[in-house]
Amino acid sequence: TLTPEFQAALDQSAAMLKASIDEDKSSYAEPLLYFMKEYFTANQASFLKGNKQAAPDKTAERFLDGIQLGMTYGMGATKYRFGVSHTAMRGNPETEEGNTRDYYEFGCEFFRHVMDLEDSVVLGKENLDQAFEYIQKGENVVFLANHQSEADPQVFSCMLEKVGYGKQAEEVIYVAGHKVTTDPLAIPFSMGRNLVCIHSKKHIDSDSETKPLKQKQNL
Repeated sequence: TLTPEFQAALDQSAAMLKASIDEDKSSYAEPLLYFMKEYFTANQASFLKGNKQAAPDKTAERFLDGIQLGMTYGMGATKYRFGVSHTAMRGNPETEEGNTRDYYEFGCEFFRHVMDLEDSVVLGKENLDQAFEYIQKGENVVFLANHQSEADPQVFSCMLEKVGYGKQAEEVIYVAGHKVTTDPLAIPFSMGRNLVCIHSKKHIDSDSETKPLKQKQNL
């Protein structure tokens, strides 16, 4: 149950969201409204534990910002197209075709306030120390994740920040399936990550006409 302050912020944000969605894209409304309720609920829990950055107004601002970016770069003529690989967009207009937005920080900031970082424990730091020692020597290290959510990259970054590897977190390269490079809401978060973009076997076989192109990209 949301407090009156969070409920009011949620209701206002939901009204703005519905008004911004075109009639031909009305199917997006239901999952977005569900995600919005979950996001506000998680921020309320953080706020009640003392995190002022998770206040109702700041929660609404972050969420609506994410929705706006999704509508701008996730659909229509301005949809962002990923190549075989992608370098994180960090707001350098000279190398990013005029972009001034740091999408890496946007993603981390969006999810950071719904993580219980204070009470979370990072185990096995000695393994991280060894991994980054290898990387410093020019070796390659692969992190295998028990994939839990679309926010895993942001969680991983905040985890590394917590144990002193914030700079290294920015340089991680992620293997990205088609969903996080085509889903309108996911695209802005993916824009802030270094990616190798692939197609899963299931997705490759879903359409015989595009299968050769997908296989070529995976090579």
